[in-house]
Amino acid sequence: MKYFIFLLTFFLFSINLFSQNYNSNIKIFFDYLISDSSNIIDFIDSNELRKSERLNITYQNVENKILISYGIDPEIKENIKSGKSNYNLKFENLEEGFKKVIFTSGKNYKKEFYFKNGKFILPQSYFTLNWEVIETDYFNFLISDRNRFNIYAQNKLISFVDAVLNLLNVNQNEKEILKKEKINYVLCKDEDEVKKITGFSTKGIYILASDEIITSYNSHFHEVSHLLINFRHKMLPVFTLPFFQEGFASAIGGRGGISRTILLNIGKFLEQSDFINLQTILTYNDFFQEDASLTYPYSAIYNFYLINRYGIEHYLNLYKTYSGDPDFVKSLNIDNIKLPPKNDFEKFIQNFKVESTIAINSDIQFEDIIFANDFTRIYSSSEYYKFMLKANVLITPSEKTDFYISQKFKESFPDLSYSGEKYLISVNSREINIYNLYTDILIDSYNAGFNLNNEELKSEDNFFVFYVKRNLFDEPLEQMNFTTF
Repeated sequence: MKYFIFLLTFFLFSINLFSQNYNSNIKIFFDYLISDSSNIIDFIDSNELRKSERLNITYQNVENKILISYGIDPEIKENIKSGKSNYNLKFENLEEGFKKVIFTSGKNYKKEFYFKNGKFILPQSYFTLNWEVIETDYFNFLISDRNRFNIYAQNKLISFVDAVLNLLNVNQNEKEILKKEKINYVLCKDEDEVKKITGFSTKGIYILASDEIITSYNSHFHEVSHLLINFRHKMLPVFTLPFFQEGFASAIGGRGGISRTILLNIGKFLEQSDFINLQTILTYNDFFQEDASLTYPYSAIYNFYLINRYGIEHYLNLYKTYSGDPDFVKSLNIDNIKLPPKNDFEKFIQNFKVESTIAINSDIQFEDIIFANDFTRIYSSSEYYKFMLKANVLITPSEKTDFYISQKFKESFPDLSYSGEKYLISVNSREINIYNLYTDILIDSYNAGFNLNNEELKSEDNFFVFYVKRNLFDEPLEQMNFTTF
């Protein structure tokens, strides 16, 4: 019995000693973080460093990439170094050797950090500890809720990466590196979980420190676009003028939940209607002062124009030209930003072929009816479907996805159970919206308010009438099932 008590006492003493050593290391980490000491590298988890370095993306004047966005604000650091204030650490023990440390200084400054065995880690390394992992070409998917993931979205992301790498002229060796080292795609169950991990109230974000996507979308092409252009550059400044940074990602990857096709078409309308002016959103402050529903589509069409006018290599140089440290990017004014003559862009807009698959007028004769009830009639031709709707329609393939539950479906129909529906088409006299529920993306739409003629849908026998190209859908609608409501 005495021997048992001795062993237990020794065991508890050892745990306490290790804990004290870990806390001591964590205190040193913060001292080095505040003093900008290069020795801080010894207090960062080696696996985290490996993850941060795996894609060979680096940033100018950044010694420790792993600490991007995970440092202490410069003003707070200076106050501590000058003795104007001090800092306090609150330790919270977590499972399996993890700790959360809450850093506070002054009255209001607070920031959370995570550690494993006394060494700094990124928050997602703790929060995704027991998540399911699926490895594919280009991606490691870390999945919080299996109902948020499906193979269809996985394959869409892989195809998207292939297409963007080709657009960016990424060579085969670099493609193989990306296939081997992977993009960590952290798929959260909702926006609250994204915020818990990242600290940001957002639907998704690209984490520069580790080249990971943390998102509530199973197909967040926009954030993947941010990563891929950085992967192509390999080295660039941390900050890029948002007109280019968000413009590229929107032109190539759309925006969370909205396809690039829609953004480009809205951008064209904004230019043609003089609803927004290029000169009013070029600078850092101006871009964020305007509503994102305007700046993202307009910057998308303009960056799409620049890529087509100059070619990708010239565009990449332009993108890097307007990147730099925060002071440089925020100080850029309109006169510092050299772009093609305005009439050249206007000519491009005039000749730009709208990619929309939706039409509200057509001379095509439709004879083959593929579905009809009191609320819905659907006809087909070799190129188009004709829809006549009095109500919204859900379209379901015969082979449904396993486990997956569409968030868009849940938002739209909170009282209904999801049963593998793939497309949702909603309609009224002024608007058509077509969603792919397997990715929860609005894949195409028509809005009279974004039409120069402000043209509403025509009506036949009290049905709203419109036409959709067959190629918008992955499979023939003749093979699908329909539900109206």
